[in-house]
Amino acid sequence: MSNLPRLSGALRAFTNPYATESVRNQEDLSIKRKLVAKKTTDGLTWENLTSILHKEAEASENEIKSSLKKLCHCARDIVGQDASLEMVESAAAFMFDVFKCVSVVGNNETTKLRNIFGPFPASAATKACHIVGKRTEGGNKPAYGCQVTVQMMKLMRKEEKRFDKKTGATSSDNDEGLGFFNPVQMRNQREAALKMASHTPLFSSTSKYPNREKYPNVYDQMEEARQSSAFVGGTKLLLPDDFQRNNNKVYEEVNIPHTEAVAPGVGEHRVPISHLDEIGQLAFKGTKALNRIQSVVFDAAYKTNENLLICAPTGAGIKATNRVQQLNDMNTVCYEKVLAQVKKGYQTMVFVHARNDTVRTASVLRDMAKNNGDSGWFLADQSPQYGEAEKNIGKSRNKQLRELFLDGFGIHHAGMLRQDRNLVEKYFAQGLMKCLVCTATLAWGVNLPAHAVIIKGTQIYDAKKGSFVDLGILDVMQIFGRAGRPQYDKFGHGTIITAHDKLSHYLSLMTRQNPIESQFINSLVDNLNAEIALGTVTNVEEAVKWLSYTYLYVRMRCNPLAYGINYKNVEVREDEMEELESLLHDTCVMQVPGGVENTYGKVNILLQTYVSRQIVDSFSLVSDQGYVAQVTWYIMLRWDLPLRSVLTSFLH
Repeated sequence: MSNLPRLSGALRAFTNPYATESVRNQEDLSIKRKLVAKKTTDGLTWENLTSILHKEAEASENEIKSSLKKLCHCARDIVGQDASLEMVESAAAFMFDVFKCVSVVGNNETTKLRNIFGPFPASAATKACHIVGKRTEGGNKPAYGCQVTVQMMKLMRKEEKRFDKKTGATSSDNDEGLGFFNPVQMRNQREAALKMASHTPLFSSTSKYPNREKYPNVYDQMEEARQSSAFVGGTKLLLPDDFQRNNNKVYEEVNIPHTEAVAPGVGEHRVPISHLDEIGQLAFKGTKALNRIQSVVFDAAYKTNENLLICAPTGAGIKATNRVQQLNDMNTVCYEKVLAQVKKGYQTMVFVHARNDTVRTASVLRDMAKNNGDSGWFLADQSPQYGEAEKNIGKSRNKQLRELFLDGFGIHHAGMLRQDRNLVEKYFAQGLMKCLVCTATLAWGVNLPAHAVIIKGTQIYDAKKGSFVDLGILDVMQIFGRAGRPQYDKFGHGTIITAHDKLSHYLSLMTRQNPIESQFINSLVDNLNAEIALGTVTNVEEAVKWLSYTYLYVRMRCNPLAYGINYKNVEVREDEMEELESLLHDTCVMQVPGGVENTYGKVNILLQTYVSRQIVDSFSLVSDQGYVAQVTWYIMLRWDLPLRSVLTSFLH
């Protein structure tokens, strides 16, 4: 059984098709509530409760029986009329434990009951509280709850004495360990601790920072450089020796060639397809063995339920600042790159970020090819296969698709008819289209690779923010993942065309390891409601435990600032460099990785200066320091973080 692959959620749903799901959920929920109720009552069971009341309560036998019977009726009203007797008695004992020291049902008591039983009738809880807090005749004798509490404490004390006799210890020796304390001694200890804390420096020059976690099969030269004793924070690493840079009036191009050598010892032993089960062999039909990456993650992905994170990173920067001129220059650069790949015999995919931009870009590229006399490079070879494709495309109702196909271009986006998209995917895979202009939906949803991939522009519209934002690095990697045809190419060619001020940003992101942050927080409410409806989560404690299983919880602990308030409004200015350098050397005690050139370095310096109560001269730094102090205070309150943890987070 250990060699079988794990079942997906859909397959698990059919492992017992004859069982009624609602019945199972109700049974599981009842068992779970009973166990939680037993655990929460701290040893007060129904048998202990009845025994103590009959022995110690200063009331008649009939009155005790009547009160216990009424308490069971209230418990049945809360847990349900169809609950078993054991469930009702456990609930009654739990309610007695909740109401034993109160006279009314307050917020705390309501929360405890709701966490265990869910929504419940308030009248039943009020009646149960009245029964537990009921005083015996005359009104001078203590309530049932107080009597039971006293008797339980006596029983605990008897157990302690019995344990002392066995171990040979005395009660005075164990007072400290059993929770008994001397108020005077406790006050003196507290005053001594406060006095010591007042003289302890907030920051220590010998502070220790947690080691950065090292993940398997991750190759990052930047991370390796950090481990070197010669590494200096804030310095820049050079690109590979064989990279090429082309700088002209229109754009600046940085070309990073593919790497021939592979990491030694990684994926050397390929997993044969014959070693997979029938389902796996069917999925990889026509393939002899898994590739290197698949072979490395095979055991974890196919035989365990462990989470996996697999990514593989593979530009030109337009200098114009005018929006219209920038678009024209992007089209020019895009055409040059497409033509260069087509002349080498490769197909090219151009990714844009709007549906109407697919037609616009494809038309511009076609017109440029005709005007420059290069249209012949884009035409497909005449063959019976091409004649059939031309006939089928001619039947399409998409006018732009019919016109562009005749010149060797194609378009693809989610707004097209399904049959038109199928035709485009089919004929591009057959090589009848040299250039396909599409949106990112093709990168995420369809396995249609090409040798060369071009991303034209990195500004996408975010409807939630109502403005344009930068294309995320995950989308860039996913699109670049289309570059390179399996079984045909040894490498793929990816080009990103962006504004000149974003060139260094995307270069640094694509040439080093990047943390993958969770997006689960955007749909956390919907998923939590689903778990509550299924009965998986019935109280706050279970909700917190359920959340601890998610990747969101893992990343929140590693990088809490990414999920709270950040410092995006803080900018590094040239006129502040000299004063920041002075503050760094004269004021800062803790390390400041990144130096003064980066936002997180500047924030770190301003925080240490604020805590040290040093004077800042520049007006802009005074304003930024006030903003940073206010935001940091909010972060500490929201995440319950000490100031040392906030500063340490800037070291990663």
